[in-house]
Amino acid sequence: VLGALVMLSIILPVTRRMWAFTLYALKYVGLWLLDVTRLRKLWFKLRGREYRRLDRPQLLRMFCEDMGPTFLKFGQIIASSAGMFPDAYVKEFQKVLDRVKPFPFSDVKRTLDEELGAEKAAQLIDVDPKQLASASIAQVHTASLKDGTKVVIKVQRPGIIGRCMADMKLMRFLARIVQRFKKNAELANPVGVI
Repeated sequence: VLGALVMLSIILPVTRRMWAFTLYALKYVGLWLLDVTRLRKLWFKLRGREYRRLDRPQLLRMFCEDMGPTFLKFGQIIASSAGMFPDAYVKEFQKVLDRVKPFPFSDVKRTLDEELGAEKAAQLIDVDPKQLASASIAQVHTASLKDGTKVVIKVQRPGIIGRCMADMKLMRFLARIVQRFKKNAELANPVGVI
């Protein structure tokens, strides 16, 4: 029964995103703990590799990159909101404005064929496999039309709609937890005395 519940939770999109959130959070909390205890530095030294400490803004950016588009949008809000967030976070999240991990070119070709149809996709020739920019929702490539006109195409990440919907449900769930925590804290301390 437990195995069936775990399988069901992996199959359903929202619970799958909850698993991803939990596992990535554990990964980056673990990396932070390894840095705090200096075990990560020791590991790099033993392996003869250069060590660079990961600070909290880097870890949060890496977490958002692993979580995908919706979390990267959150990071882009941080990057463009100097004054609302600490400078270290703003500077670190500026890396996700247009330098997100790209998706494979085979997905670009497949998306073009699916979205444009074979006839319109055939009008695009010489699509550059190297992206100009890769962001949270899409990436940009140069191409040429059959008549020689140079164009720039923006291709959405595969599965972006379903992933964003699942992420929004996950964020609502997390917001409810924070709201309950805050409400319980207010009930425990009604006068505001600490």
